[in-house]
Amino acid sequence: VRLARTACPMGLTGEILHRLDAKEQQLGHALRLALGIEARAEVEGTFVTAGSTVAVRTELGCGTAETVDLAIECPEGWDMRGGQVAVPADAVHDPYPAVYDPMWPSAPRITLTIDGVRAALPFASPPVVLPASRAGLTPTVALLNRAKPGRRVTVAVDWIAPSSAQPDLVLPEGWQATRTEIGFDLTAPDAVPIGTHTIGLHLDGAAAATVRQISHPHIAPTATARPAETRVDVVDIAVPEARVGYIGAGNDRVDQWLGAMGAEVTDLSEAELTEAALAACQSLVIGIFAMRFRPGLAAAMPRIHRWVEAGGTLLTLYHRPWDGWDPDRIPPRRIEIGQPSLRWRVTDETADVRVIADHAVLRTPNPIGTADWDGWVKERGLYFAKSWDPAYTPLLAMGDPGETPLEGALLVGEIGAGRHIHTSLILHHQMDHLVPGAFRLIANLIAPRE
Repeated sequence: VRLARTACPMGLTGEILHRLDAKEQQLGHALRLALGIEARAEVEGTFVTAGSTVAVRTELGCGTAETVDLAIECPEGWDMRGGQVAVPADAVHDPYPAVYDPMWPSAPRITLTIDGVRAALPFASPPVVLPASRAGLTPTVALLNRAKPGRRVTVAVDWIAPSSAQPDLVLPEGWQATRTEIGFDLTAPDAVPIGTHTIGLHLDGAAAATVRQISHPHIAPTATARPAETRVDVVDIAVPEARVGYIGAGNDRVDQWLGAMGAEVTDLSEAELTEAALAACQSLVIGIFAMRFRPGLAAAMPRIHRWVEAGGTLLTLYHRPWDGWDPDRIPPRRIEIGQPSLRWRVTDETADVRVIADHAVLRTPNPIGTADWDGWVKERGLYFAKSWDPAYTPLLAMGDPGETPLEGALLVGEIGAGRHIHTSLILHHQMDHLVPGAFRLIANLIAPRE
């Protein structure tokens, strides 16, 4: 190996040395395995804090080798002395490294020198560096509707590290914060501008991070970190004056978002779906997958159908065909959901959306325009309707590039004196990501039929 390195001609040095390095690594591991050499290293505690000093334990079994030298190679800036490693205060953990080389793992690593040839091994449990200032701040996203009275947002500080640190908030201009037992009450100014406002949490003056530690038997421990902050989306949305019943299955937070918008929302159990309870609601929302995960809901649908006929507005959010969606029994009139899913979805979140029918749900109380389709996340929708009863009118057409546009994303049916709306748009996901158009559209969808 060393003769080959010396004789390397000019101009080919980089390419040849790369191959020689790979061969030397392979040779080192071959020697280690052939001689029965075993080595192990781990830090005291898998998750370590930036700026701390932790002990490193090593074990070495030389097998049949006469001599083996073991060393610990640390990342740049780390200081290894006397079995202790000092982790710098600015050290960060990369949960998604771009490169993984099993022959030469990332530092910190064990380096064995066997008869002049080196081999590298990973730590038994690679240390995961956590930010020095950490905290849990909830919620991470919130909504404030300027069209409704009230300018208060409550945030909770769930935990802080170090525990002795004093929390404080970095507020947008004009906002105020009052310390509470669980966190802070935030008050926005009366004329708070529309848009996203970010409130950051500091500990003893240093920006804090919210950390998620991940540890499972089948993978190496890791962690993700993001700034400890709450994003408040200030909107100006007209919300219909209606009592809204919500039937969810724990797979979305639509009821919470409707409440944050200023709608009057009541969560309903199957037992509460009586004629009297339904009569107290002008609108009813059935959340995603609810037909599958809410026992007894399917049996209540005939009662809900009669409520729609009498003047109620029913909004059903997207379901898959196997979620208990019987096309002839669940909707008031037949709606068949398309499958396989790849055929009946629009995965391009920027796909053009075309209005193909004029209807009140796209006009009132919020006029829906092209800007409401901007900023969508992940996709437009999935499990679009494949076919439907003539009572329903498709309002939108959209499709992925190069594909025939689909028309089953938003169906509206005038049923007796009431209305049924079925949508395959992933509105719940958009609201979780503070997409203003999703809030404006769902406000229209819960509006009672006039």
